Amino acid sequence: MLDKPRRARAIRDLPAIICELPNYDPHLLAGDSVFNEKLAKRAIKFIETELYHSKGAKARTPFLLERWQKAIVANLFGWVRPDGTRRYREAFIFVGRKNGKTPLAAAIITYLLFEDGEPGSEIYGAASEYKQASLVFSHVHGFIRQNPKLAERCKVYQGQAKAVQLDSDYSTYRVASSDPGSLHGANSAAYVVDEVHALRDSELVDVLETSVGARRQPLGVLISTSDY
Repeated sequence: MLDKPRRARAIRDLPAIICELPNYDPHLLAGDSVFNEKLAKRAIKFIETELYHSKGAKARTPFLLERWQKAIVANLFGWVRPDGTRRYREAFIFVGRKNGKTPLAAAIITYLLFEDGEPGSEIYGAASEYKQASLVFSHVHGFIRQNPKLAERCKVYQGQAKAVQLDSDYSTYRVASSDPGSLHGANSAAYVVDEVHALRDSELVDVLETSVGARRQPLGVLISTSDY
């Protein structure tokens, strides 16, 4: 785990970090939106201090974000519109294989579920196959299982319908079926679609995009590896 001086240095240069994503200029179309470092650091701090890896060589160690991951998290949660809501409503994260995109997706979902403050939030995790979407769920479950503070705030359902539900306001994260028809009627506050390149068509994403209309600051995150 990073000691406090190193952690402070690691996030002090956020204005520079947010500009380091390839082919992306956060200031280009910002308009009236502003970058709030406090909000960006809040998201990064939650991930790095509350979440622990549950698989592989890093199991039981803190989820310390790489610099490019910090740039993504900081841009997603640090930029706000004049009314205080998030600037970004959709993000496309395109990364190479074996760069930890699935744990990052799980970390974003966990932050949205526990810290976003959206009453009765509905968060959906989807993919071209239910099995792939369940991999993200397994990381979310691992984060919760290793943090008693998170575990005591929710119930985890591991049956055929995998879900996490907060006790406070019944906000829920669910693993979505790969059948778009099962999502009609959803009132999404956020959704994360993993392995977008493997989808047969755009129907699943289309249904999720149109399910957020009643939410104040919805967020959709599409993640893909390199493929057609």
